[in-house]
Amino acid sequence: MVIELPRVWAGQVLRARVDLHTFTGNLTALREASAPQSLGLVVKANAYGHGAVPVARAANDSGISDLYVATVGEALELRHHGIPGRVTLFLFESAAEVREASEAGVAVVCGSLDQLEQVVSAGARGPVLVVLEVDSGMARNGVPTSEVSALGAAACRGQRAGRIHVVEVMSHLARADEPESTTTMEQTHLFLAALESLSEVGLRDVATSLANSAGVMFHSFDPAITSARVGLAAYGITPAGTELPYVRPVMTLEAPVLSVKAIPAGTGVSYGHTWIAPQDTLIAVVGGGYADGVPRVNGLSVGIGGRACPVRGTVNMDQFMVEVSPGTRRGDVAVIIGTDGEFRQTVASIATIAGRSPYEVLTAIGGRTRLTYV
Repeated sequence: MVIELPRVWAGQVLRARVDLHTFTGNLTALREASAPQSLGLVVKANAYGHGAVPVARAANDSGISDLYVATVGEALELRHHGIPGRVTLFLFESAAEVREASEAGVAVVCGSLDQLEQVVSAGARGPVLVVLEVDSGMARNGVPTSEVSALGAAACRGQRAGRIHVVEVMSHLARADEPESTTTMEQTHLFLAALESLSEVGLRDVATSLANSAGVMFHSFDPAITSARVGLAAYGITPAGTELPYVRPVMTLEAPVLSVKAIPAGTGVSYGHTWIAPQDTLIAVVGGGYADGVPRVNGLSVGIGGRACPVRGTVNMDQFMVEVSPGTRRGDVAVIIGTDGEFRQTVASIATIAGRSPYEVLTAIGGRTRLTYV
């Protein structure tokens, strides 16, 4: 069965096909790799371009009920579509956002005393679900380890007053995709010490979360850490760009061939004429451009008719040109991410060509992309 989400066709758009069977297979493999830890799923940024609601629903169906998002809008979208389970909000700014989240049963992450005080005094109708965050070495969000006891004591006061309910303590790994680095071990030790400090001030028997995708794939953790949060690996891509046998890419990204024309030798192609045809050449115009996430870089190819077709000239906002073989016609499909005969291109290979991370490649896929699910 193919499910299509209604999306506006804004002229030439990309088409992304998301394989939910492969996705749930990845979750099963990652759950086994993270055992005995439970597994949560990060679905921020529209599930890394894969569509947050269908992905969250598939995760729920496969037994994963802990979901993580970045913004209150992302959290409320899941609730609006009836997604159950615990949803955790990484970022909030105002007391109004705390109240919105709390009314939807969404947990909020507090990584400082100021944030916690804002949540306690937000005026929510019931206890706000809270995740405490410790900075174990990321230097991003999270309370410094020197202030963990003070944060824990304040959280205990908030719980006794009925203003909050602490459901988890988390931290985030900075270099888990570098297995040879000692940073992950050092962060783990700091996090465990922080948990001990929280226990000493009365915060006990709370879920704990540290490992990200790379943490699950390349490291093991103390039993005191009860859960992991995976993002990129669930979608079949490893943070380091390496391939693993137990996760497979979930998305195929395609675009339509809009026209085909022959150009004579010496013809400049696209803005700035950065590519000049060295001989008579057949050029196809493909729908989609950098506004849709196609990188504006040299060296990119697409698959058409089972062959690699190099991009020629500069990628435009809504279209780009490729050199093709005779027989290519308007209406043919250009594969940007995926396999087409002898052609294969992955998110990781595009990231290498573009000098970006796999995260950037996926989340750049824009709102004009039509998502379908199989």
